[in-house]
Amino acid sequence: MDQYELADAADRAGISPDELSGLVERGILEPDMEGRFTEGDVRRVGVLQSLVAAGIPIDLLADTLRSGSFSLAFMDDPAYS
Repeated sequence: MDQYELADAADRAGISPDELSGLVERGILEPDMEGRFTEGDVRRVGVLQSLVAAGIPIDLLADTLRSGSFSLAFMDDPAYS
């Protein structure tokens, strides 16, 4: 699976590196031990943007994801590539 440094992952996701860092700080995304992101992480950003655009507050999403009540892990499936 491809892995990307923060700036490249942000570019692929269509957001700024600061925005991507904010998602990490909120616990929404978790890079690997070397700080790299997967293609699934890039796709998760798109899903998150759609949910926020639909009116769901980002902090509510963060709380729900951190608690394990909701997961975007399915975005790692190659079927979504």
